[in-house]
Amino acid sequence: MLFHEKLALIKEIISVTGTALAREAGLAPSCVCRYLSAKNSPFRGGGAVTRLSRAAAALAPGGRELNALREAAGARADEKTADAVERWLNAPDSGLREKKPQETHAPAARVGIAAKLALLMDSFGTSNAELARYANLDGSSVSRYRSGKRSVRSDDPILRSFCSYFAVLCKSRGVPEALAGELNASDGGCGECEALAARLLEWICEDSAKRPWLSRGLLEGADSAAAPAREAAPAAEGGVETGGRVYSGAEGLLAAVGEFAREAGGDGRPRDVYVYTSYLSWFSREPRFAEACAELMRGMMERGHKITSVHNIGFDADEIFEMIETWLPLFLTGKVEARYLTRPNRSLFSEFMGAAGNCSVRFSTLRGGSVRPRAFFSESGEEAAFVREQVEGLAAYSKPLVTFFRKEDTERLYSAAENCRGADGDVIKLTRRPTMESMPENLAERIFARVAPSRECFELLKRRYETRRAVFLDSLSHVGVTEIFPQLTQREIDSGEAQLALPWEAGFSASYTPDEYAAHMAALDRLAFERANYRVLRRASMPFSTIDLIVKEGSAVYVAKNDGEPAAVSFLNSQVCYLLERYVKKFVKN
Repeated sequence: MLFHEKLALIKEIISVTGTALAREAGLAPSCVCRYLSAKNSPFRGGGAVTRLSRAAAALAPGGRELNALREAAGARADEKTADAVERWLNAPDSGLREKKPQETHAPAARVGIAAKLALLMDSFGTSNAELARYANLDGSSVSRYRSGKRSVRSDDPILRSFCSYFAVLCKSRGVPEALAGELNASDGGCGECEALAARLLEWICEDSAKRPWLSRGLLEGADSAAAPAREAAPAAEGGVETGGRVYSGAEGLLAAVGEFAREAGGDGRPRDVYVYTSYLSWFSREPRFAEACAELMRGMMERGHKITSVHNIGFDADEIFEMIETWLPLFLTGKVEARYLTRPNRSLFSEFMGAAGNCSVRFSTLRGGSVRPRAFFSESGEEAAFVREQVEGLAAYSKPLVTFFRKEDTERLYSAAENCRGADGDVIKLTRRPTMESMPENLAERIFARVAPSRECFELLKRRYETRRAVFLDSLSHVGVTEIFPQLTQREIDSGEAQLALPWEAGFSASYTPDEYAAHMAALDRLAFERANYRVLRRASMPFSTIDLIVKEGSAVYVAKNDGEPAAVSFLNSQVCYLLERYVKKFVKN
């Protein structure tokens, strides 16, 4: 039986579509379609066969289908289903392609980097699609990098992204034996992700004659060096220098931001506002400036301004962690068109520029430092047009950072969340309210009967609960689920602060009674005891009062309002998703 015939039989046995099989395997649907139509076939022993085998075993809906799959694959009694299916698909009668030794005339440095990239991907079973998704590339680009058909310089940020990805895998899964020998590292000594990423980058580039990226280390710590002997001319009161357009020092920058905010909304008319930020290290180390910028954005949105914001995304977790709680709520207003650059910006400076109407502000300072930064504020229409053109030019090389969901987008939100449910990776929910799907059925029906204002609303709540409950329990069969919410005092529970998590369509809010809340908490503890894949954590301190974060590791991050007009965003940049995952995991460990 040929490979495409075996794959079609697997589909029939477990009753899934080719798209569902591709999604579970982390492959492109068009790839699986070509396999099924015999227009293409994978390599024998390749990663695609392994992934399809695991996906088939994971998607089998019950014991009957699982047994039928094992029977078709000729599984031995002590053999795992996925292993049996993989052995069956790789059998000689499948007619799979055989890997041939690669012949290339690429430069030696390129061959060395390609070979090491291939070793990393093979060691972890990483597909081209997975690595491409993380680095925001096309899967075919990764294929060419891996084969050596396309060169990648040792100072290319793409290579840094690759190393960061594998550093995360080393940290979460341990260092594979073959890789440990190459890196001279053991499973237990992989250290922090950033340090391991640097070690991987050094290893992958060590055969290259030149490593320009090392020159960046020459400027590390320059911002903390002694100030030059020559001092700048003293500023006038408030940090404003003679001429009134140049602001210096931290106080001066705060004054410049305030001036820009006042002038941007001077006549109260809605305006188009253009903002660019590059590397947030300086902002994150000056909380007053971060808060001033956030207030600037809020004030502009209250006046009805439309804001186009372009960001150069870095990979410094500490920087992002410092900014999350200040900036994350702004995305949920739906009034910020946030974008991120897709082309590398190798600047060593933290930069900010903004334009609205006939006023503009610009400044830059060495990354990580605030040694006499200077801001340039202008009320010149010509200067504002120049800044606006600069931001618009950057926007041409950018992609949307988030997808925004309103109440009318409820079904689209549910569909998007469902599409990533079958992927590998645990689910972590950082919420202000216990989720409705974690309630036992009898308790949910009792609560819905009490709070629903009409029979139609009761049916809606029950229907949404049953759908979410089925998905929730099914998830526990494949991945881990961790729910984190506040530890409420008895006084807070008695006063009605224990709020119910109701679907957007309900259109109203409600609280638990003390007895209902106690029953739900007891049910959660029982579920955690009975199901190894479920954890419930209660924290005395939570970062947000009106925001929930739901993370599907390696796939998606959703941020949703839990109060007021319904809204949610999904982040589209894989590095930001990874950093938000790390942020949420702090509340799992602490």
